[in-house]
Amino acid sequence: MTVDQRLHHRPGDTTQAEGSEKLSPAPLATGTRLGDYQITRVLAETDNGFTYAANDGAALVQEFFPHQFALRDYDGISLLLCAETFNTDYEQGLSEFLLLARVLSQIDHPGRVVHYQEQNDTAWYAVELKPRASLADLLKTRQRLPEASLKTMLYSALTYLDAAHDAGALHLELTPKRILLSDEDKLVICGFNTDKLHYPQASESEAADYRAPELTSFRGQLGRWTDFYALGAICYQGIARSTPPSADTRLQASDQGVDDPLIPAIEAGKGYFSRDFLQIIDRLLVLNPADRPQSAAQIVEWLDPAAAGPGATDSNTTDDSAVATDTESTGQKTPAARPGTTATAKTNGAGNATDLPLVKATSKTLRSATTIALAALARNSKPAAPAPAPGATTQHPPASADPATAAKQRREPVFAHADEAREQTQLSLDNSQANPAVSLEIADDLESATKALGAPSDDELVIRPVVGGKGKTQRSSSTGGSPEITARIKHPPGLVSPRLIIGIVIVIAALLAVYLLLRPANEEAAPAQRSAIEIIGSTVTPATSVIGSQPPASSDRLTGDTPVSLSQADDPAQISDYRKQQEITTLIEPHLTSAQAHLAAGRIFTPEHSSAYREFTAVLGLDPENQAAAAGIETITTQTLARVESLTQQGAFAKARERLAAASVISQAADRLTSAGLQIDLAEQRLQEETARQLAARQAQQEEQARQDRERRQQLEQLLASALKAFEEGRLIEPQNDNALALYRAALDLDPGNQRAGNGIGNITVHFLRSARSELADGQLHLADQSLRTASAIEPDNSAVVQLRQQLDRRIYLTREKERLQAEADARIAQARAMAAEQDQMNLASGITAYYDGNYPEAYRFLYPLAQQNEPRAQVRVARMLHEARGVGRDSIQAVALFSAALNPVQLAASQGNAWAQSDLGDYFVDGLVIDTDYQSAAFWYRKAAEQGYAPAQTNLGWLYMAGHGVPPDRKVAVQWFRKAANQGNMTALNNLRALGEDQPKNGS
Repeated sequence: MTVDQRLHHRPGDTTQAEGSEKLSPAPLATGTRLGDYQITRVLAETDNGFTYAANDGAALVQEFFPHQFALRDYDGISLLLCAETFNTDYEQGLSEFLLLARVLSQIDHPGRVVHYQEQNDTAWYAVELKPRASLADLLKTRQRLPEASLKTMLYSALTYLDAAHDAGALHLELTPKRILLSDEDKLVICGFNTDKLHYPQASESEAADYRAPELTSFRGQLGRWTDFYALGAICYQGIARSTPPSADTRLQASDQGVDDPLIPAIEAGKGYFSRDFLQIIDRLLVLNPADRPQSAAQIVEWLDPAAAGPGATDSNTTDDSAVATDTESTGQKTPAARPGTTATAKTNGAGNATDLPLVKATSKTLRSATTIALAALARNSKPAAPAPAPGATTQHPPASADPATAAKQRREPVFAHADEAREQTQLSLDNSQANPAVSLEIADDLESATKALGAPSDDELVIRPVVGGKGKTQRSSSTGGSPEITARIKHPPGLVSPRLIIGIVIVIAALLAVYLLLRPANEEAAPAQRSAIEIIGSTVTPATSVIGSQPPASSDRLTGDTPVSLSQADDPAQISDYRKQQEITTLIEPHLTSAQAHLAAGRIFTPEHSSAYREFTAVLGLDPENQAAAAGIETITTQTLARVESLTQQGAFAKARERLAAASVISQAADRLTSAGLQIDLAEQRLQEETARQLAARQAQQEEQARQDRERRQQLEQLLASALKAFEEGRLIEPQNDNALALYRAALDLDPGNQRAGNGIGNITVHFLRSARSELADGQLHLADQSLRTASAIEPDNSAVVQLRQQLDRRIYLTREKERLQAEADARIAQARAMAAEQDQMNLASGITAYYDGNYPEAYRFLYPLAQQNEPRAQVRVARMLHEARGVGRDSIQAVALFSAALNPVQLAASQGNAWAQSDLGDYFVDGLVIDTDYQSAAFWYRKAAEQGYAPAQTNLGWLYMAGHGVPPDRKVAVQWFRKAANQGNMTALNNLRALGEDQPKNGS
């Protein structure tokens, strides 16, 4: 995998190369092409990649793009890693993604993957499904969804997830936004989590948390039940019009011993949905993973009990507890093939149960969700017949995870049976590799296996082994052998036919004839046979004459050594011509034979005394019209011109001219040779011009490179000087882009090995380490934490930073525990005080009631403890009882002490408008025990309290009007105040009315 060398990944470090645009994990731009698919828009986004609509919404494309450590390159297509340390995570995730794509390409589902491929340092797969909306779009209406629609969605989602589960893959991030809907109840699930090394984080784009408790709280193992919980939460929202409480909230309530905040689905959907369906949702949302369904088949059986066979009981009479705890045994599943490497593959139909054992070969295959009514028809469906294929690829195991990557501070999940599934998957894949004729072609449901076998595979299989631990990839391809050739080898033909024998004899005879014709004339052999020729003009039947490979004897020239001798008297001139022709033929034949031998050996012009051209020229000198020699000269010319053209194309102009000069003796091809010479000159001129252009471009490039190097060195020096100045001025990490750290990092971007920049960053780290130690000594843990965070962001691998971080974390933990325990203690103390205060208020109310009812002994028992606690209301009444010996022995000294102690609180409360304090302060002015007697002041305070409806003040104010103390005597006004107090049950007021002979209130006693 390519690593961006310009990025020195550190926590919080976003510096990029000078003048470059900022890299980010951005999606592919609209219009980008991936194979046959053109990106239209982004549909969804997760931590593991993007989901796109492609081909104007006619298809869906899922791209593998791990946001945690990957960035989009400047070309807008390729993927870059932030650092080489993420290679292991990348390789693991890529293998899981391709395995998932392979699994989803073999399911009988509308969302089946039709194409998957590794490209641009990442991978993607395509689904031929037109997404209309997401399930989240339907749930936004906050309306209850029909039960049939929810069941259809659940059926289809279970089908999709079950195939991935059987291969050891989990979704873990299932939300309504990642369930995309199409026409006719078709759906596809996107956004599978392919990172098996870390727990996925909660989605920030989701308003609700659909994750299972074992995923949010790290309690227990992850398994297919984890995805079932998310499905249950989504269905719950469809029936309740609101999202269920998060798993963390429910766990917290369980830990605290309070009721589960989740309203059961059987209550939330009562009256709208069937009881059986609501019970299924409740079972999916159980907190304990062991109490949830353990397989998709179990949920399907609950949805459709008739699928279990004649022995299944009616769902309406099924005992809830039995169903909730009983788990269906699904048997041993065929292990899924797990590609340790990546490959490009197209699928056009159902999976092959032989070469890719990812599709269940039993009748319990989950049904597609086209309609619930078709569920029963699909129970006895059979998988497609296996189809062998013509190609196979070499597999390489995936890169193992490096334990050092644990420093990335992400929790590693525990996957139930993950290792077993991985081993089974790899074993299955290895078994498939043993057959070199395995194909990645998958037969369509409507096509026969024969058609699938006949279709050629157009895709190259791409193998990406890890090279040298750098994450680089290699590509290789392999093709299977021809089936016809293999069949011929395995089934050789029968006995040789007579026709074949005759053909072989004819070929041998032809070769022998050619040999005899081309044999040199002077070869030692048997004497040549004589041939018979006809003498033109002779009236006698010609006899045979000799045309041999040797000159005729002298007697033959004169008389002829033939069965029938020529007659010299018949035609002497003709006989003479015949004799000359015999001599020419005899001389030509050796030259032609030698010329052919020289031509075959490549001796065309050299050596000069023995070459093909010399022999053919000699023949033409003897017989200018000899066609064999003319043809030989033409062959020499053609071969020479072809060789000259080849040398010209290779740029060997000197050799081409040398070969052309040697051929210049061929007068018959003078024009063609001249034209070839012009072509050499033109080609050489073009090459010289191109060489000159390349040289000029190279020089310009070198000059530009030198200029850039100079500018880089100047910029580097400026950055180092600015960084040193910022360090000396204390601008270590602020302000942004003008601090020592940013300047030193910019210098490292220009020169990664610059020692001065590295030392400068180290000095900044040391500064924050010293600050952290000083703050720890002062007990300023918060400031120390900030300093250490800064130091860790600068140099995360610094051992001093790690050690101090461990010490600080321990200190923070102890401090928080201390504060927590102290807070708990304070809370309990406060609670105890509140309870005591409540008890005191109850005693005070009871004591005051008894006091005004005249039950002084009881009032004293209630009020005396409160008077000891400096309760002013209790002190005033206990003091009066002691002073007047009401229910207790007289003790004037203690009474005066209590009156004195309560005075200030009473005055303060009276000024704040408390009626009881205003009445008690009036008593102080009447008694004159602590302060001087002042009836006017007493009347003032009595009136304030009486106007607030305080009965004792009303009684006392009436007494002042009766006696004329501080106010004019007025019996009528006094009776009015007595009557108001008596209406509230004040015993003294009732007694006063009785003594005055006034009518008493009916409710009075």
